[in-house]
Amino acid sequence: MRQLSGRPAFVAVRVPAVTSRYAPLWTALTVVAVGLAIAGLFRLPFVFEAAAGLLLLIAARSMPDRRLTAPAIMFISLCAMLGATFAIVFNHALY
Repeated sequence: MRQLSGRPAFVAVRVPAVTSRYAPLWTALTVVAVGLAIAGLFRLPFVFEAAAGLLLLIAARSMPDRRLTAPAIMFISLCAMLGATFAIVFNHALY
């Protein structure tokens, strides 16, 4: 095998883990988005669910790991559908 830069070709390259100092901020933004989604079930679902989706999009763009944001977007979508259904069928949200 051809060698580049004096190192054998079979040696694995180790990349250090990259962590952001803003990771707690993006996690908190995800939690706030889920809280807004829950609040949207009870009050103004068309306002709170849209705000929750926007906050989660900002958090998902900044977080490299989808471990928190993927379930959160499914939860927000479910809350948006339920909140809209309750608001349309019963003429108000779940309050």
